[in-house]
Amino acid sequence: MSMIGYYTAIDEDKLDELLSGDIEIDELDVPNDDILCIDKTWHAIMYTLCHSDGEIKPPMGYVVPIQEANALESSSAYGSFYLTPDQVRIASEYLDSLDDEKIMSMYDFEGMLDNDIYPITSNDTADEFYDYIYQYLILLIKFFRHASAGNMAITFCIE
Repeated sequence: MSMIGYYTAIDEDKLDELLSGDIEIDELDVPNDDILCIDKTWHAIMYTLCHSDGEIKPPMGYVVPIQEANALESSSAYGSFYLTPDQVRIASEYLDSLDDEKIMSMYDFEGMLDNDIYPITSNDTADEFYDYIYQYLILLIKFFRHASAGNMAITFCIE
């Protein structure tokens, strides 16, 4: 079972069409620059930023936006969610406030093991797993910065 996280940056008109049901999330046609796959790291990134895997308050909760209030109708078995341009801006500002030292201090390998955070396994080492999620977190920071600069909304889907 793969549960891979995908972000898509869209303009506010497309978000309105999604929310009204005029289009489905899998009907979005966007440039490749507006799509980011973070592989299986979404749950580990959420845990690193929030030390929780449930509903999380903003701004951290906007980074991996698995919030009931932001759920989208979709065919995804694991869920689809959205962020408004304002929520994207708030998340981007939060992510931009994180430096390497802060990210490392938030990383809790043992906590992830204890809480069965996906996709960690007992075969992983702390350093290797950190490197794995860190590379995607850096891409995510850049992606949110790009979307925020364009006043774009974001969808997040787990497939």
